[in-house]
Amino acid sequence: MSTQNGARPIAAAFALAIYAGMVSASPQSLEEGLFGGITADALPMADRREIAGQIASGDYALTLRIGQVEAADPICAGKATLPVVKVLDLNGDGTPEVLVQAGNACSHGTTGRGVWLFVRRDGRWRAEINVVAALAEVAPTRTGGWSDLHLMGRSHCIGLWTRAGGDYDYARSIHQDGSPCTP
Repeated sequence: MSTQNGARPIAAAFALAIYAGMVSASPQSLEEGLFGGITADALPMADRREIAGQIASGDYALTLRIGQVEAADPICAGKATLPVVKVLDLNGDGTPEVLVQAGNACSHGTTGRGVWLFVRRDGRWRAEINVVAALAEVAPTRTGGWSDLHLMGRSHCIGLWTRAGGDYDYARSIHQDGSPCTP
């Protein structure tokens, strides 16, 4: 391969290598887009696929378009949902639970985020929470051996979610100090 400038083939190869690196860094599936930062030890690929399948088909469904996680609704195409995933052990049994937060104003209104909590029961992953909330965090309290959750939206109140009857459910609204709050 001869050229008047011997640097051209090297520059072209370098540019191609940079481009290939950028393309391969983009997720190729919804599970990669959601769980790319989670190790396989924390959450095996089969579990990722099962959870991603539920997120892709449920209320507030997500999908992967052109390398980014977006709401499945075509009207929201091109608007990234910026997922944050945490693998937690909410009851201390050594089996993980998976908390997913993602969304934007198009997919989740002015609150801008959705929260999914997946719990493994009888060998299958189940979404026990699938709601619109701006933020979800583990509360310092426990009910029935499970950590309570604080879900926050646009109100000054915090939604307290407990797992008293076998599933996580909204229990009440509280202030930061734990006292009752009326939204």
